[in-house]
Amino acid sequence: MHAQAANDNVQATTTNKEDAALGLFAQVLAERVGPNSSFAEIEAAGLRLGNELCLRHQQDELERRAARWMSEELVINGKVYRYHEAGSEVVHGLCGSFRVHRPSYREVGIHNGSIIIPLDVDAGLLSGATPALAFKLCEGYAGGPSRHVHKGLLSCYREPPSRSTMERISKELGGEIGRAVSWIEPVIRAQERLPVGTHALAVGLDRTSAPMEEPLEGEALAKYRNPRTKPYVRSIPEPVEVNFRMAYVGTVSALDVDGRAIVTRRYGASAAEGPDGIVERMMADVANAQPRRSKLPILLVQDGAPEMWNLTRKALAATVGDVPLFEAIDRHHVLERLSDVLALAKTPKRSRVERLLEWNRHLDTDDNAVDEIELCIVELRDRRKGKARDALDDHATYFANNKDRMRYASLRDAGLPVGSGPTEGACKSLVMVRAKGCGQRWHPNGLDAVLVLRGLDMSERLAPVFDLFARHKVGSLRMVA
Repeated sequence: MHAQAANDNVQATTTNKEDAALGLFAQVLAERVGPNSSFAEIEAAGLRLGNELCLRHQQDELERRAARWMSEELVINGKVYRYHEAGSEVVHGLCGSFRVHRPSYREVGIHNGSIIIPLDVDAGLLSGATPALAFKLCEGYAGGPSRHVHKGLLSCYREPPSRSTMERISKELGGEIGRAVSWIEPVIRAQERLPVGTHALAVGLDRTSAPMEEPLEGEALAKYRNPRTKPYVRSIPEPVEVNFRMAYVGTVSALDVDGRAIVTRRYGASAAEGPDGIVERMMADVANAQPRRSKLPILLVQDGAPEMWNLTRKALAATVGDVPLFEAIDRHHVLERLSDVLALAKTPKRSRVERLLEWNRHLDTDDNAVDEIELCIVELRDRRKGKARDALDDHATYFANNKDRMRYASLRDAGLPVGSGPTEGACKSLVMVRAKGCGQRWHPNGLDAVLVLRGLDMSERLAPVFDLFARHKVGSLRMVA
């Protein structure tokens, strides 16, 4: 007979314990549901019982960890902290919320030094949430309103905290992760590889709008407040107005040989945050791709807003060196302008369609087409007077200033797209879908948090970024010798 290996003994013991635990679980569950229950009732009761057991275990485990660090002084992350006071905190998890008793400590040697909770450092609690709940809230906040996340968790027989608590945790974590991406993303990028079949990179920056809730000021505030003869019985919210403010969206796409996006990294920022941060992150993607694929062509394609071009051209020039760089005005925006030109020139509708199709085909096949179109616009302008002439003159100036970015035949020959589809699409999917729902309005901290989390999620980076962020929250603790 062969002797049984030591690890086989351990595995057998573990299996026996699991079997015993399963038997006890089934016994308790049978007592709860009764003998004539349907499978659906047994399933629901089992999930609830699992929640209760996990909740009790998590509470016991955190109480045990809190008790480990009961000392007059502790060294936490290399700094000495002295016992401050006893206390307790509510911890929220996927299986429910519970209160844990834990002490707080104050940093030594600094007047009114910072206060820290050793339990949070030891267990990696995030804004009062367990790591599993914290990630789910970040993922959920990126995807939609907290009520949807709350409803989804309840339907899965989880026990989430209140919606207001979920909203608070999500905003806090989104803000913290937003501040941490400057050191986390370089680590993630270093592990990423360009997809197989990458032929070029496409970069674009654009703007959209988001509804922002802002306090009323001046005349608007005075108009809102009617005189009252009695004092307020209770406080009311401060009067606000909703204004649409700019939100910035940037994308970096890996393109195949036919100009289609294989993978796209998406970035968003509110008006309060501005575009500089996301441009810096976009350039980091470009710089990370270049050493891996020498002389990879780069296409800068976006609409014609000069301020957007100034930002991206300057950033790319400082990033790519002598790498082949192509520039293009988004073809859809060009066709919109040409349609406006024909309408201002009072071209008959049928002739307008035919002329637009002719220009479109010409742009596809000849780089010099835009020069001929510019001359045609000038001729149309010279036939008009008044406001129509002024509008046509604006279009003529636009084409004169941007025609070098409208050589679409060369772009097609190089296997590059002529439209900014990834960037335009990100304006919709990143901002509009999430932030411009019926009745939605935002404060800067909430919008910044959701754009960071949603951008990471849509760029397939949320899970690795959160993992590094959560691990960084777990610190080192030891007793003072």
